[in-house]
Order: sequence, then C-alpha cells, then structure tokens
Amino acid sequence: MSRVLLPTVLLACVLALGSASAANAPIPLEPSTGFRDYCAGLGKSGRKACPRGHVPVRLWRALSFPPFGPGGACPVSAAHRISKRFAPVLGLKPTYVGTYGSGGDYTVVEMPWPAPDQSLAYGSGWTIAKILVVMRKDFRQPLLVRGRRLDDAGMLGFSGPAGRRPVAAMQFPPGRRGIEQGRFKLFGLGLWATAAGCYGVQIDGKTFRRTVVFRVMFSS
Repeated sequence: MSRVLLPTVLLACVLALGSASAANAPIPLEPSTGFRDYCAGLGKSGRKACPRGHVPVRLWRALSFPPFGPGGACPVSAAHRISKRFAPVLGLKPTYVGTYGSGGDYTVVEMPWPAPDQSLAYGSGWTIAKILVVMRKDFRQPLLVRGRRLDDAGMLGFSGPAGRRPVAAMQFPPGRRGIEQGRFKLFGLGLWATAAGCYGVQIDGKTFRRTVVFRVMFSS
C-alpha cells in the first residue's frame, strides 16, 4: 500500500469505529420540563390532555433509598395486594408502583435487550418496559416520579404512553384522571434503562415521599 493511501485508510477506519460507537451509545436522557412530558408523542390532540405547568419546586427533594442488605443484596420492596382488580404492587400508601412481575415475581421488571424493532426504544441505545403508578381515585396532589440505579452507575428514564425519548423525571398534575379500577386509578409509565441491575424509584408529593426498589432483568 502506498504511503499516500495509508493515512487515508487509517482515517477511514477511525471514523468508522467512531460512528459505530456513536450508534451504540444511548441517546441523552432529556430533562423534565413539566406536565406535558407525559403526553409526548400523542400528537396535537393528545397533548391537550396534559396541562401546562410543573410540580412545585419543593417536591424536588434529594433521592434517598434504603441501604443494601447482607452481601450487597438489592433491598427490593415487598409486593402486596391492595385490590382484587389488579396484580400486587410495591410501596406504601398513598402511591404505589406496579411492575407486571416476571414469572410471578413482582419485585422484577423484565425488559427485552436489545429493544426489538416494534419497541418505542428501538435504535435509542435504551430498552423499555411498562410500569404502573397507582393511587386512590380521590388523590389530588401533584406528583414527581424519579429514580436511579443503586448497585452501579446507570441511568433510569421515564416516558408517557407514546414517548420515544426518556426523560429524567415524570410530573403529574393534581387531580389527573387515570384508568379507574375500583377505588384506585392507574397511570402507565414507560421505564427506560441501559443495563440490568437494582433500581429505585422515588415518588414525591406535597405531604410525603415514598421509595420503591426493584430489580431490572434483561431478556433476549
């Protein structure tokens, strides 16, 4: 190979490697902007369901999760049933998290890896699964939902039913209507992750802070 062609070939290889790395890297986690994040991707008519505005500043409390158990065991929250109308949930009143369970284990959120073609997360470097935020129908406080990985470095994102980009937090206005199930109402959330592991979600309201811990498992 000539001395003229060699630098050109080497440069092409470097650029190709850089492009491959960029393609495999997860897209950036978007900052939370307010209540309208939940309606992202729903189109103009769908966005009308989410009002303008955001939760009060005081709801942005520091994240705080329980310590690890013996041997570094993930301190998963206990699953318990609050209604015969839906599966067991994690957490304590007034708000709960539903994971759908994996093999009947409701302390696990199972996610496909890599994200399949039909997934909202396809090509993003993330994968996604659905969780539920559950509360009584008469609950009227604004809510802030955030989280992080607990056993290593790792990101956790959220989206509404049609969102194609993860945001760092999800905000709910007071009095929002959800899927009614008896005395409760449910809201579906997209939970986004880039690695399996131990994760925590914190839900902040005006008068409370609740934390839920679960494991994320990847399946092919």
